[in-house]
Amino acid sequence: MRVIYQIDPGAVHKLVLVEITGQQGFSDTAKLRSYLQIQQASRFVSHGRYSQALLKSDVATLEGCTGPADSARFRFKPKLTTTTAGGNKLAVHIHIEEGVRTR
Repeated sequence: MRVIYQIDPGAVHKLVLVEITGQQGFSDTAKLRSYLQIQQASRFVSHGRYSQALLKSDVATLEGCTGPADSARFRFKPKLTTTTAGGNKLAVHIHIEEGVRTR
């Protein structure tokens, strides 16, 4: 018996932007980026590195790096945008919402 099947992987996407905004309480954006597993496309990672599971894990990591005292103060809101103009391109925007500072 011979089984022949065809796999359609779908369109290939490229992560072109990872943006972190609203970080008044965080002085170092590069440090926050170092915690991320998702990566935008570069010379060595041609399509970038992205999945819903990685993004969810990254948000949990960012919430954990604020410390237990500030975990209720900072909320990380990820947003994924796509564009099909000129190819299938993805952009991840992580907005940091700051609550009331406790003393």
